[in-house]
Amino acid sequence: MIVNGSWLGELGRFGYSEHTITQLFAYGNRIAWPVVQHKELGGGRTGGVWTFYQSGEDYTGLPMAISTQFPVGDLNPQKQYRSYMLSLEKPSRGARLGALNSYVADRDPEAGRYGGAMTLSKSSKGLWASFSGWPELVDIVFVVFVLQGVKVLTDQRVDEIFADHGEVASELKRLFMIMTEVCPKWQPSV
Repeated sequence: MIVNGSWLGELGRFGYSEHTITQLFAYGNRIAWPVVQHKELGGGRTGGVWTFYQSGEDYTGLPMAISTQFPVGDLNPQKQYRSYMLSLEKPSRGARLGALNSYVADRDPEAGRYGGAMTLSKSSKGLWASFSGWPELVDIVFVVFVLQGVKVLTDQRVDEIFADHGEVASELKRLFMIMTEVCPKWQPSV
């Protein structure tokens, strides 16, 4: 897997490296099958697309963005393009609108704008994580669960992210508990 140096710099500020990206990819794929098998979590879907997105400015001060995407689970070929596009649209919209997550950033399912992306910091400028492929609220929980599982997010930050989602916060917590019950814990590689 090739990871842009900007990602390493941003993750490095959190104390992580390219190995962390590899762990996220591995853990996301490891828990995909239990999610698929669970009727409420998987919703009959078999996989999706994970996106890291970083917005900011280039050396001249102009806006710029960098993204890295990878598949999780077994992507349905008929939905592959849509999953890649939605997974990228979510964080770019959130960052553009100055929000902390895509659920509260001009969400409009009828127009193809869904939740499922959140900033890892408490600022819309910086590193975002996004997923598209499961039902909308499960996309959100999946990202948080994987990031918390490999220790990128603390329990406190998980609570903050869920609270930032407003009226669906309690449902996100409920789905997170289901995921905790059905998915194996992360076992770090040596």
